[in-house]
Amino acid sequence: MYRLLKKTFIKNTFCLCVFLAMLFSFSITSFSASSKEKSCYEQIAKNLANQTPVGVSSIGGEWLVIGLARGNCSVSTNYFTDYKEKVAQALKEKDGVLSTTKYTEYSRVILALTSIGEDVTDVLGYNLLSCLADFSKVKRQGINGPIWALIALDSNNYAIPKCENSDNTTREKLIDYILGKELSTGGWTLVGNTPDPDVTAMAVTALSKYYNSNEEVKNAVDKGITALSDIQKSSGNFSSGGTVNCESVAQVIMCLSSLGINPDTDKRFICDGKSLIDVLLNFSVSGGFAHQRGGEYNQMATEQGFYALVAYNRLLSGKTAIFDMTDVFKSSNSDNNNTNQNGNKSTTRNDSTNSKIASSSKSNNSKENSSVGNTAKTEPNQGVEKEVNGATSKKTNTLNEEKMVGNNSKTTTSKKENSNDEKVTEASEDLLINKEQQNKTGDSSQEQNGEKKQNKDSGTSVYIIVFAVIILAVAGAVFIVIKKRKQKVFKGEK
Repeated sequence: MYRLLKKTFIKNTFCLCVFLAMLFSFSITSFSASSKEKSCYEQIAKNLANQTPVGVSSIGGEWLVIGLARGNCSVSTNYFTDYKEKVAQALKEKDGVLSTTKYTEYSRVILALTSIGEDVTDVLGYNLLSCLADFSKVKRQGINGPIWALIALDSNNYAIPKCENSDNTTREKLIDYILGKELSTGGWTLVGNTPDPDVTAMAVTALSKYYNSNEEVKNAVDKGITALSDIQKSSGNFSSGGTVNCESVAQVIMCLSSLGINPDTDKRFICDGKSLIDVLLNFSVSGGFAHQRGGEYNQMATEQGFYALVAYNRLLSGKTAIFDMTDVFKSSNSDNNNTNQNGNKSTTRNDSTNSKIASSSKSNNSKENSSVGNTAKTEPNQGVEKEVNGATSKKTNTLNEEKMVGNNSKTTTSKKENSNDEKVTEASEDLLINKEQQNKTGDSSQEQNGEKKQNKDSGTSVYIIVFAVIILAVAGAVFIVIKKRKQKVFKGEK
C-alpha cells in the first residue's frame, strides 16, 4: 500500500509541476502582451496630449484630436477649444471652402468636431454637412470620398441637407457606390485588381454599421475580411504601395474593431502565434510608432497607430466604435444640448434616414464572417487620388514612403479618368510610379510573404523558456532520485 501511494504521489507531483510550468508560461506571455500594449498606449497618449493641434490638417490636426477625444485622454483645459478656433479661422480665411476637389477634408473636420461635442452645422455660420450634400462633388476623389462621407454622416446620425444640385447625396448612393467598387475577388483598391489593405479596411469600416441589416453589405464585408486575411503576410504585417508599414496594420485593426471583431484573438489574423495587436506593437518606438519596423518616430504612423489602439480598447470596454460618436451627445438628449469633457456645447442632429437601410449596432456575430456572398461589381483601374480621410499629400521621406493612410495623408495615384465625376491628379500619378519603383528596392530587405516571424518579446520568451525548463528539470530530477531510492529499497528487501 505504501509503495502504491508513494508511486501515485510521485506521478501526481510530476504532472502538477508540468502543468504549473505551462500555466505560468501562458500567464507571463499574456501579461507581457497586455502590459506592453498598456504601456505603449499611455506613453503615446501623453506624448500626443503635449502636442498642440495645428488646425485643419491630416497630420497634427484632426486625427490627433479624434484619437485623444475618443480615448478620453487627459488634455489641457483649452486643448479642444483651441482646435475649434483654428478650424473656424481656416473657414473664415477660405470663405468656408476648405477644398474644391478633396471633400474628405470636410469629412475629417466633421469627425473631429463631432468627437469633441461641437455643432458641425454652425461653425462661424458654416454648415459643414452641406459640403457633403452634393454627391457629384463627394465622389470626385473616387472611392475615398464616399467612404469618409458615409463615416462622417453616420458618426452622429446626421441628416443630409438638401442640395441645389439634383444629385443630392443619400446614404443609399454612398453605400451603392462603395459596393460597386469592390473587386470580384473581394476587397477594394484604387488602382489595379489586387486588394489594398488600407482601402479595403476603410471601406469595411464605412459599411460596418449596415452589416446586420443589409444582406448585400454583409456579403461584401465578409468577402472584404477574407481578402484582408488572404493578403496578410506570414509575419502578420500588411503591405500597401509595396511597403510593409504600421499604418496598414492600424487600418485593419480599426475595421475589425468597428465590426466587433477582436483583432487580438481572431484566428483569421493570427500568424505564428502573433495577433494584429502584437504586430502593431512591433512598430512602436519611444513615444509613438515608426512608419516601418526599425525606423524612427513618425507622426503620421503614431497618430494612426494610436487611434487604432483607441478603437481596440473601446471594443474591449464595451463602448461604441471609435467613429460611432453618438455617445458624446447622450448625456443631454432631452434638451438637445450636450457638454463635452471640456465644457463645450453642441446640438445633436437626428438622422432623417433618407435610406431604406436600417442602421444597426455592430455585434460579435461578425466574428464568424464567411466569404460566401454575391460578387460585387468591379471597376478596375479607377483613376483617383488616394487621400485617406481627406488627407493632403505630405511626403517628407526621401523615398516618398510616407504613406498617407487611413486617416492621414496617404496619397496614391491617379491613372486615368474613370468618369466625368472622377478627376485625376497628374502629380499623384507621378508619385505612385515613383513610389512603386523606389519601394521595389527599398523593400527588398523588408519582410516577404514567406518570411519567418521573430519573437514578439525575445527577452520575455527566453525567460519563460528558461523558467519552464528549470521546473521540468527539477521535477525530473526529483522523480529520478525517488525512483532510484525505491529500487535500492526493493533490492534490499529482496
